[in-house]
Amino acid sequence: MRGIISFAADVVAIFTGGFASFFYFQFRWRKRRKRKLMESYLREQRNTGHPQRTVVHLMSKLKFTEDEVYQAGFASDRIFTSVVVEKGLATEVLFGYMDEPKDSAPGKA
Repeated sequence: MRGIISFAADVVAIFTGGFASFFYFQFRWRKRRKRKLMESYLREQRNTGHPQRTVVHLMSKLKFTEDEVYQAGFASDRIFTSVVVEKGLATEVLFGYMDEPKDSAPGKA
């Protein structure tokens, strides 16, 4: 009886590791997919004459939450941010697409 319980515990431990790995990679894949989708959308918008978009615009067009927009934008090396300032206060955050990754942009050390 003790051998069966020990064997079952080993099998459950293996499955637990497998499930954890599966869900970790699924989580990472979803984040990457959202980042790529946002990059693609911003590249398309830049080519049609709209170089930057607000967070609210991206939320409505991409069906992202505000947090997902910020995570995708800040995780990408091709998306840049700028801020709209009125009366000395930041009122909106804008996201745009650039062809060169941030690391290879001129002036970066």
